[in-house]
Amino acid sequence: MQDAVAQAVADSLHYWHEKRIELYAYCIMPNHVHTVFRIFEEQESECVAYLQQIMKSIKSFSAKEANKVLNTSGQFWQSFHDGEKVMTDWLGIQRSCEEY
Repeated sequence: MQDAVAQAVADSLHYWHEKRIELYAYCIMPNHVHTVFRIFEEQESECVAYLQQIMKSIKSFSAKEANKVLNTSGQFWQSFHDGEKVMTDWLGIQRSCEEY
């Protein structure tokens, strides 16, 4: 059963690969997921919103599939993720390098 849930998460990540993201790596843990990907170019001012859209889609699809496998319903993922902070930090680093 855990393998089927992990597969649902992996499928949701792979769905966006080469469409909206370049997926480098992921690690599916029993209670969370680590991902490393690059979003395809968007205007810098919209990057955080774009990341939020991608994460919402990934989490929504994988939650529905996981709930099917587990024969449950309702919220599957916690609403928190560090992606916004990482994106904001990365944009700050990029700006600093460009100014330098």
